Amino acid sequence: MTELWIAIILVLIFSVVFVCYSTFSDNQQASNVKAYNHNKLMLILPLLFLIITPVAYFQLGSYKKQADWNRVKNSAETLLNNGDLSNVEMNMQDLILALRTQAFENPQNGQLWFELGQAYANLQMRDLAMASLQRAVRVDNNPDWVVATAQIMSAGDSSDDLKQAANMLMQVLEQTPDHQSALLTLGFVYYKLAQFEAAIEVWTNLAAQPGMSERSRNFIQQQISEAQQALESQ
Repeated sequence: MTELWIAIILVLIFSVVFVCYSTFSDNQQASNVKAYNHNKLMLILPLLFLIITPVAYFQLGSYKKQADWNRVKNSAETLLNNGDLSNVEMNMQDLILALRTQAFENPQNGQLWFELGQAYANLQMRDLAMASLQRAVRVDNNPDWVVATAQIMSAGDSSDDLKQAANMLMQVLEQTPDHQSALLTLGFVYYKLAQFEAAIEVWTNLAAQPGMSERSRNFIQQQISEAQQALESQ
């Protein structure tokens, strides 16, 4: 839009200069009717420029939007075929547009809904992220997707949301008792609900799992210590 205003201003400056020159020329050649009429007709040119400039600008803008949309559609098709976001080069807004396009055209593809939810979450669009992730879980009750949904749901302070997130995580743990992300998230949910004993129990179970890195184990032990302090201060 800035380019349009610059073009209009330049045309206006040209018009003013042309009018001043024409007026000066008319005073010098008042007796020459042919030259006078010629100069008056020449005044039409800047007016035509003034009209053509915005029309051309918006027309070219439409072509650019169409080109952008075609690029997004091509990237969306690449995303659908490969299922790999690393192969798609676009900004976050275009990525969301591409994911939405493919998700609505392929509503039974849970991966698309999950990726769309993650993209919304990256932009802090919690409600849209929740809606997309829940749609993904309805298509395929993937434990990782359920945990991701519970994580976003528990990001707020609503007691109802926290309890619902806890129920979702416990359902995951019934199927996969050693799901580390579910255990870690459930501990945080219990902590936010001030159920410190439950949080300590969950995190202790997580810390005892084999294959846990030393760094992760230290982090969990730190969370257990904080929960114990909070419990003692009740």
